[in-house]
Amino acid sequence: MTAAYRRLPMSLSGLPFVGRRAELSALRSALRRPTVRAAVVTGPPGAGKSRTGEEFLVAAEQAGHRCWRIRATEAAAAVPLLALAPLLPPQHADDPVELFREVARKVTGGGPRPVVLVDDAHRLDPTSLSLLGLLAEQAGLFLVATLPAETDLPEILRTWWRQDTLRHVPLDPFGPQETGELLHAALGGPVAAPARAAFDTAGGGNPLLLRELLRTAVTAGTLRDIRGIWCLDGSLDQLTVDGLVPDLLRDLPREQRTVLELLAHCGPVGLDDALHHATADALAELEELDLLTVWTDDRRTHTALAHAWHAPLLRARTTLVRARALLLGQAARVRAHGARRGGDELALACWDLDATGTACPDLLVRAAGQALRSDDVPTMCRLARAALLHGPNVAAGLMLGEALGQQGDFAEALPVLRDAFAAARTGTDVAAAAVTLATTLFYGVEQPADAMAVLTGATTRIGPHPALTACEATLLTAAGRTAEAQLALTRHPAAATTAEQPATGAAVPATASALHQPAAGASEPTSVPAARAGQPAPPPQQQPAAGASGPAAVTEPPAGGGSQGSVLELQARLRVEMASGRVADAVETCRTAYAAHRRLADRSAVYYPARNLYLLAVALLEAGRLPEGEAAAREGQAAMLRSPVPALTAWFPWALGRIALERGRPASALAHFREARAQARLRRQPFVERRALAGAVLAAAHLGQVAPEAAELDGPAGPDAPVRAWDTVRAQAWATLCAGNLPTAAALLRSAAGHALADGEVTAAVAMLDDLVRWGVAEEADALAAAAARMQGPYAAARAELALAAGAGRAEALEAAAERLAGLGADLRAAEGFAAAALAWQAAGHRGRSARAAQRSQDLAAGCEGAATPGLTPLPGADPLSSREREIALMAARGRTSREIAAECVLSTRTVDNHLARIYRKLGISNRTELPGILLPAAGV
Repeated sequence: MTAAYRRLPMSLSGLPFVGRRAELSALRSALRRPTVRAAVVTGPPGAGKSRTGEEFLVAAEQAGHRCWRIRATEAAAAVPLLALAPLLPPQHADDPVELFREVARKVTGGGPRPVVLVDDAHRLDPTSLSLLGLLAEQAGLFLVATLPAETDLPEILRTWWRQDTLRHVPLDPFGPQETGELLHAALGGPVAAPARAAFDTAGGGNPLLLRELLRTAVTAGTLRDIRGIWCLDGSLDQLTVDGLVPDLLRDLPREQRTVLELLAHCGPVGLDDALHHATADALAELEELDLLTVWTDDRRTHTALAHAWHAPLLRARTTLVRARALLLGQAARVRAHGARRGGDELALACWDLDATGTACPDLLVRAAGQALRSDDVPTMCRLARAALLHGPNVAAGLMLGEALGQQGDFAEALPVLRDAFAAARTGTDVAAAAVTLATTLFYGVEQPADAMAVLTGATTRIGPHPALTACEATLLTAAGRTAEAQLALTRHPAAATTAEQPATGAAVPATASALHQPAAGASEPTSVPAARAGQPAPPPQQQPAAGASGPAAVTEPPAGGGSQGSVLELQARLRVEMASGRVADAVETCRTAYAAHRRLADRSAVYYPARNLYLLAVALLEAGRLPEGEAAAREGQAAMLRSPVPALTAWFPWALGRIALERGRPASALAHFREARAQARLRRQPFVERRALAGAVLAAAHLGQVAPEAAELDGPAGPDAPVRAWDTVRAQAWATLCAGNLPTAAALLRSAAGHALADGEVTAAVAMLDDLVRWGVAEEADALAAAAARMQGPYAAARAELALAAGAGRAEALEAAAERLAGLGADLRAAEGFAAAALAWQAAGHRGRSARAAQRSQDLAAGCEGAATPGLTPLPGADPLSSREREIALMAARGRTSREIAAECVLSTRTVDNHLARIYRKLGISNRTELPGILLPAAGV
């Protein structure tokens, strides 16, 4: 393979050591205790026992300890003391006592405590173990032994355990954070969230398996570097990790191997189905060997492979004839029981297709619909394509076209969708086909005029329809033409009425989390934790799967909760509300839309409920509920990653970037936007890629940089352009400002803000006018206040208050507005406000209050990741607190006495008092009682 992205990174030749900080700390602590003679490191194969021991040994050697490493093997155990050859003198006595003395002299040799690491200590011969035991007990040797999990301790170690002179250090599987750290370190760059989640699930937290998965994925091109971000292009479930084929899989009896092959091809099956191929004793043995897992759910007992990565290995080694027999046999058993369980039809369609290359067309269409309700895009695509081979079918065409569009294959998607649109006969089918085709034209190939023409043509065919009106309004809002979208919603009476009323039974309390409403499909957010590979309780999504593209979980949702048209109208309404400044209304509409969406049995026009969740996060942001918005985005992304929808893998990091930027974390925002852009590029989604590009340029500008991506921005769109990308305009203006051209940047924003207001884009106009005020264009304060008055929520109001106070030079009002912004979580904007207040107090001759405001600004800015905006200009002549002074001031503010502070900082009480005197002078206060009001709000107390 010669493609650049298929070359293995240098670091994959040997993975870097990450994590295990607690375990290394436990080993160091044991070494420091003279009464502790040994530590035992245990864990399953591949957990990193040897590597952890090696890292500890290196650190001990650097600290001056004499260290040796012993590798115990079965071959060496046949010869007494052979494994300890590194410890033995070249010529040693045959007398055991003299031998011990010679080894003790060599090992100790003066200096800190000697350390010996023994890998696989259970394989040491008894004589070697006895010698090491004597050295530990009488010569001060510290022994580190590694053992496989659940292996019996050698006798000497059991004795020390009873005497409390041995420490046990178990190695647990890596968690998601440690897996992410390992991937980043191994690949030498950031890894996109879908890839991190996939490796965390597939690797089960096992470092050795993660290493092999990484090597295989990079070599196969499944893991690719897209613009500096490593992205997953495919499924890890299909990778064959040949380097880790367990001997057990090769040597199993025929009946046990048959059960594993059945599970590899059909996914989890009932215990009775597994017993059709093997006895209960044979299954119990597989479970004991950690090759099979069994669990009970809803009065039915299921079986599955204990490790998902065994499936492709087993499939690759199963003949076609045998695989066909297993698939058809399992399908026959399910049909014999009536195929009544949720997910049975989906499993049957996949099994038939894998075994014979075809299936009943009606079954394929129904199964594709079940895959859609599970957000399983690849399986939906495969089944819908197979259904269309039997002849035209509108439902299959829509699902195939949508799936192809999600995967960025618009050249195939558009003809399929046009055929479905032409073949549609009922009003419902025509509306669904028009919505899907228009959406693909708009977002996929960026042809807004053609998209609107499709909706117009559909209206001509079937008359006004709520779904068509809602889609038109949604696309107009996405194009930055909210005033036209509002008119579209009012043109159709049904649309206007439905848009103002929640779907029947769908109302949600304002305080409820959208992520915890009753679920209709298994892929939406739930409270069920995902089990790690090899654990005994597989998650609900492990339903019967077929072959290389087995379906995800399916739970038949109850019908009702409104129509697809009502959901589309709610989604259009929330977009209009968000763009027009009615952001508090948008939050509640979004919750209602999400609840109604999840209850739909038919999603052929609305597709994925998770789409509502990133919109909810942005609505919460604009409503001034920044921490809630961030939590909603993260929770929604985590839920979506359980069954990733391709386009949404870009929209969630985009939302997180938006929130991080408003919270004053531009470096984090830049990373999120770049990930969003990479995911959009991978999935060939130009609309979201353009939004992510603008976000990256904007975030870099907040760091005082002109991003390299700035050269790729489109030119400013005129007021008559079909798509008015206000975020691109902001990015262009900030990049122009960073290049040193304030007049041009200000003119660009001033003009764009005026056009945005004319188009009903109040939220965008407030953001642009606020930018101008932040740059020092004080004359725009009144315009910002007027625009903010049309916008709901405390965020716009606080920005307007700050602008008006800055324009009037009112220091106290500036501080009040800045404190309000800090309370909302907008730390950077608050830091800029306190900086302006410091200048206003200085101009008024209040040096002390100026110093306090400057310190507050500095404290807030310290958490803003190196932000360098015009509003953070330091106060002339300011003397900020040093790091030591700030440390002492915070302790004093929290009520610590000078004596307590001195003990904590290892200083004299007099030195602490001298520091406090300088702190009071710098802050313009007289004693410590005034410190809490200045310092503790910034410290989060």
